[in-house]
Amino acid sequence: MFFESEYRRKAMEHWQSSRAETEREIAEDVRKTQEQLQGWVERTRTRLHSLVSYGRSHNRYE
Repeated sequence: MFFESEYRRKAMEHWQSSRAETEREIAEDVRKTQEQLQGWVERTRTRLHSLVSYGRSHNRYE
């Protein structure tokens, strides 16, 4: 009986440490994706702003 409870305890410790590691990896992936997305948003905003500015300064109908 002692062996079984010790086995369960070790299995639970392993599961908890694996789970914590997985959660850290997920958090890191989310952080990286958020940074990439923020960069994409900033680049897109800059491009759109420059296109709007160009369009306003080169409007044929004014």
